[in-house]
Amino acid sequence: MKTLLESRLSATLLLVFYAFTTYAQRNGANFDCPACLKEVHFGGSKGNNYITIYDDLTDAQILPPQYVSDCESGGGGKNQPVAYVSGSKPKVKAVITSDCGKDIDIWLKGTATVVFNNGSSSTFQFPAQKCKKNGNKYTYDYKDADAAFALNNVAYIPEFTIKWDIKYEETGTWSYLADSKVPMYVTHKAPVLLTRPEHREPTKVYLTLLDIGCRNANGSSSEQLIVDQIFVKFESKDIRRVDGVGPIKYWGDPAVGGTAPACMQPSQMLKTLDGVCGGWAPFFENVLCIQGITSSKIVIPNWDYKLTNTQLNALKADFEAYFGQGSWNPAFPVTTNDVSAGPVAYFYVENWALSANVRFVVNDILNVVNGNPLWEPLTNMGIIPIAEGNGVSGQGNSDPRSEFSDHGFVEYNSRVYDPSYGESFESRDEWEASAVAGMGAILSLTLQDGSGNNRMLFINWVSVIEDSNIPGELKFD
Repeated sequence: MKTLLESRLSATLLLVFYAFTTYAQRNGANFDCPACLKEVHFGGSKGNNYITIYDDLTDAQILPPQYVSDCESGGGGKNQPVAYVSGSKPKVKAVITSDCGKDIDIWLKGTATVVFNNGSSSTFQFPAQKCKKNGNKYTYDYKDADAAFALNNVAYIPEFTIKWDIKYEETGTWSYLADSKVPMYVTHKAPVLLTRPEHREPTKVYLTLLDIGCRNANGSSSEQLIVDQIFVKFESKDIRRVDGVGPIKYWGDPAVGGTAPACMQPSQMLKTLDGVCGGWAPFFENVLCIQGITSSKIVIPNWDYKLTNTQLNALKADFEAYFGQGSWNPAFPVTTNDVSAGPVAYFYVENWALSANVRFVVNDILNVVNGNPLWEPLTNMGIIPIAEGNGVSGQGNSDPRSEFSDHGFVEYNSRVYDPSYGESFESRDEWEASAVAGMGAILSLTLQDGSGNNRMLFINWVSVIEDSNIPGELKFD
């Protein structure tokens, strides 16, 4: 029979043993307290090291948490893109869920090891931290990594993977919890978000523009090399959104081509999948601005925009010489973008089979209605030749429109980058000699076809045939 003292001593020893056993279990590898890595947030100082990304289709900011798991059901969550400026440290916050009980402290730490495109590697340690508890949620508050991305180096990391370790109680043993994975972009310098007149909208870090820059200049730190490597993608003439939709075309739909903003703002081109030169030039320049490169400029070649009186007199003389003395009639006006501005001066982009002896040729863009060429009854009679061949291919389009009152390309370090056609040149003269076939104007007139029916037709007047040996006919604004 135990005395009262013995009974109390036995109870005390049992409690001490139970407490020790429970503590040991909490700190052992087999501690039965499941935890779920629910969220990982990336952040930092916006505009300085952390870059806000915009969705291509919604224009909305892609906000933290960038990584979300669905631990409870085992299904998928999300892993959204993250972007930093080179030379900065990634900064993260993590949220886990656990039903360990109110008296349990949980600690987290993270490690990410990255092998970059240039062969170098870096390890980013996110230091151990006691989590803040709120119900069954434990938060690892924002912490900088102990290392920074290499200064000036562009990087694209398809999966920036952080290995998260967990321990229970400060003196516990670390064990593996889970991985978080997100696409990571690192820009050369801080993006320069500006509004230039030629852009028609402020520069924004749209995901596709960021992706084109970082993915194609991955591993580079020299500005000239970054520009050239990015343009290699434009040379492919297959620019697509990050989601794979595309290609985004150059003059893909002549019916809407040239209208703003649908085809002249990069933000709209990502949605319409179509753009003219006035959209493609800022599209490429925005990719550079996102890399912090701003010494480029948009150049606009033109043939004075409006025919001078001397040129207009030459047009009338050529018209009467071709169609017969006295045939010129102001009722057959030269087509214009603005009638009050007078006849528009055009230049013709290759490929054209022009001849000094033939001053008028069929316009094969404006004369097509619902896919039916209107000039066939006339050209079959040999009245007006078709001189335009398949043009120089452009973005996503093997035969874009090829007569313009002006054009737009990007100049960097005196080199010409023409993103509409995916071609680059050493100088403006080289661009003009290679790309331009001639200059003139577009007219509308009415002629009789073989059946005696009047047909309105658009034709091109050829005033100047570009000689590759003597460039310099165009102005560059």
